[in-house]
Amino acid sequence: MNQYHGIETLQTEEDIVLLKKYASQISPLTCYLELGVAQGGSAQVAVESVRQMVPVFGVDSVATTYAHPRFWFIQAKAEDVVGEFIYPIGLLFMDHDHNKISQDFLQWQEKVVPQGVVIFHDGDCQETALGTPEGWEVVRHADETPNSSMYIIRKCPK
Repeated sequence: MNQYHGIETLQTEEDIVLLKKYASQISPLTCYLELGVAQGGSAQVAVESVRQMVPVFGVDSVATTYAHPRFWFIQAKAEDVVGEFIYPIGLLFMDHDHNKISQDFLQWQEKVVPQGVVIFHDGDCQETALGTPEGWEVVRHADETPNSSMYIIRKCPK
């Protein structure tokens, strides 16, 4: 387990650098959404990296101790929230139940704006399961470096 500003996180230093990079590029007209918050380490990275007007949301069925004035936490299962979530998503970070990530991606993908990004933590298994979904392009394969297994895809413009 790693730490980011005193918060436990499963992300490596390289994962954090990638998350900062893509979070900082989110349009102010969209939001950051994290499915699987845990202790909140990656949520803290997002809060620090997004532009001031970009809301940061987290969804997890288990309560988190992480709190920040710019972070809105929804305690629920991802599939129970998707129908009511109204914000366009600029970055969707998926780091939760690995058996359900493919299903959750299929449910949430329409909420991601064109040119929006989806990052799968532990993406090696997700890349194998999903491949490259139609209408998406691979930005980063999960096996590109030994210190990060993030699989990153971008939604193609319509």
